[in-house]
Amino acid sequence: MLGNPPLLTVAVPTYNRLGCLRLLLSAIGPEVQRLHAEGTVELLVCDNASTDGTTEFLEGLAIAGWLRVLRSPFNVGADANFIRCLTEARGRHVWMIGDDDLPLPGVLERVAAFLARRRCDLLYLPARWHSGDLAECVPAPSPVMEPQPVNAGELAIRANAYVTFLSSWVLDRERYLSLADARPTRFEGSFLAQLEWHLALLAAGGPLYAAPEAWLLARAGHGGGYALFETFVQQYHRIIGERLARAPSIRDFLQEHILRGYLPGLVWGIRLGKAGAFRLADWQAVEAMMARVWPDRPRQRRRITWIASWPQPLARLVMATAWLDTRAWTRRLRTREKWR
Repeated sequence: MLGNPPLLTVAVPTYNRLGCLRLLLSAIGPEVQRLHAEGTVELLVCDNASTDGTTEFLEGLAIAGWLRVLRSPFNVGADANFIRCLTEARGRHVWMIGDDDLPLPGVLERVAAFLARRRCDLLYLPARWHSGDLAECVPAPSPVMEPQPVNAGELAIRANAYVTFLSSWVLDRERYLSLADARPTRFEGSFLAQLEWHLALLAAGGPLYAAPEAWLLARAGHGGGYALFETFVQQYHRIIGERLARAPSIRDFLQEHILRGYLPGLVWGIRLGKAGAFRLADWQAVEAMMARVWPDRPRQRRRITWIASWPQPLARLVMATAWLDTRAWTRRLRTREKWR
């Protein structure tokens, strides 16, 4: 792509998921080609030294000119690959899409049109989650409603723990890199490197938007290659505390919600086999970890343990109680005007 930089880079980090990648690129390819011809969108795939035929597949597509491929000579890790997607993008905005996720039909063109009309630091696109093959969900209905402006507190409530979910966020890359404290590699090695730019822009005071309905399909339960509870208890809590030190209300909400809302649902999903191949780890070690991170939240910690260990009928009741409690808590927060 010559001349002016594109409005949007769609960046896909990939590693040994040829089947998923083929589905994604076949779904968005026609939209990308139209927008690429207009100079609006570039498609960048960062291949983390795949060994499953991904290289040959991408080489064949790249010949057509609407796809740019960067291949690492060795596996640099997921975080480094995400960072490369950000730093190598040519567009003002970047939308990183996981290779096993899938935008709904027409969404890419709508995102590009939205960015052409609006200044937007962060755009949040909720996902519809499925535990099986996403190919079985296609064709899925396109979203109807447009993204809405939100303040930082409301965006934190809507996204909560999914502030970690790469595919749901479109960011103004130039705006992020202009921040005095921007450092893309800040959280490399945490398995949550993307929180650096998501949280920085969430707290930067610029325009924020959120779609009110699902704009993409996401596959639930993939292993992700990391120790799940260590990442979403210790690392998440640490990163939120560090990056949102100057936005204490949002910091406190995100650190509390992971305990009240996300972890109970995750553990229940594991028990039901809906959260993928994760296995409940040595629960005593998990309990000890939660006690270190949330020493003053024994009631919420006990709920998670009960959901993990009690007979399913009782655990289901505890899960329902946790869900209702979280809804009531977030409803109370929303009564505060523009809390930050």
